[in-house]
Amino acid sequence: MVPSHAASAPSSTKSARVDGVWKESRKTDARSKYFAPFGGEDSRRGAGDSEDAQLSDGNSECLSGCSSPLAHNQDAASTKKRTRGDECSDAENERAKLNRRRDALHEGSTKVKRAKQILKAKNAREMQLANRITLPSGETLIPNRLSTLEYKEETIQENTMAFLNELAANNNRPWFAENESFYRAARQDFESFVDALSQRITKDVDTTVPELPLKDIIFRIHRDIRFSNDQTPYKIYFSAAWSRTGRKGPYAHYYLQIQPNGKSFAGGGIWHADTQPLSLLRRDISRRPHRLKSILARDSISRGLLGLKGRVDKQKAVQAFASRNAADALKTAPKGYPRDHPELELLRLRSFTVGLPLTDEAVKSNDFLEHIVDIFTKVEPLITYLNSVVMPDIYMDSSVRGSDNTV
Repeated sequence: MVPSHAASAPSSTKSARVDGVWKESRKTDARSKYFAPFGGEDSRRGAGDSEDAQLSDGNSECLSGCSSPLAHNQDAASTKKRTRGDECSDAENERAKLNRRRDALHEGSTKVKRAKQILKAKNAREMQLANRITLPSGETLIPNRLSTLEYKEETIQENTMAFLNELAANNNRPWFAENESFYRAARQDFESFVDALSQRITKDVDTTVPELPLKDIIFRIHRDIRFSNDQTPYKIYFSAAWSRTGRKGPYAHYYLQIQPNGKSFAGGGIWHADTQPLSLLRRDISRRPHRLKSILARDSISRGLLGLKGRVDKQKAVQAFASRNAADALKTAPKGYPRDHPELELLRLRSFTVGLPLTDEAVKSNDFLEHIVDIFTKVEPLITYLNSVVMPDIYMDSSVRGSDNTV
């Protein structure tokens, strides 16, 4: 029903009131349910009696609650206020949600750090107490540095050799996963020895070798089996190499390999040279063979590393050197060189290495570090020669490198 004051008012007054209400309703938010009925196209037309009838029929309930335009204005203002309040509330909720998410991420990061600390402590405890190795002699060794076993950086420990023996007999992933604590302890022992040896090499053996992190010196124990007929996943030895660029790069290397049953080795040179270094070496041997021959004839190499005895001359040293590197040598003359070349024995080589095998007793002895330093000191002249050929220093003049016309 239409209010009495609305019914007695002139048509123009109703129209003005309706127009006023409509105009006020346009100022409110579209989400307001109270003024929604006044937002249609008919209200914009705003004409006379037909509009009064529409208001009386469809909106009598709404109009009954609107006593005056002032009331509508107040309601519109309150609606705007509520809308702004809702928007502020939404922003606050979103901000609170972001804060909760940030706190959750921080808490998660803290939990991860704590879990890593717990895991590290657990692994250390396992290395200390579990997975012990029983040697054939009946002696029980705990493969880690936290045990009562005395560790020395200048030697390789008995339990490291025992681990490599066990790995050779069980070279498969399930066994390795079950005995990973053995591996971590043995590798830690080898890393300590390599670290001590690196300091001696850079200081006393070859000053051109820089101090490098262990990851650039020690080889991985995992084998690359993608193109190999041997599908065993792990190497059964520990190995490391030192050069101006670590274990990788074009330079000649000092090399150490630790393997039980007398298969350890220490030496140096270039093994299985790439095409470009090999081409440079063959050219230098062809033009200046006396350089390499004089180095091989030194007592430190011919007697100390090639095992020659008695009177040693250059020809015997060359034959012993060629025999040591014959495994991957060519059967005939390389391309571009005649078959009757006087230096054919050296030209056929693809590896240029010297070294000595090491017994298990020598590896586990207290003076093992000094023994390796002595071997590397004997290898150093060959390393220096090979580097001067494959990667000559730019500051070296022709008097040091030698003239290309020298015979």
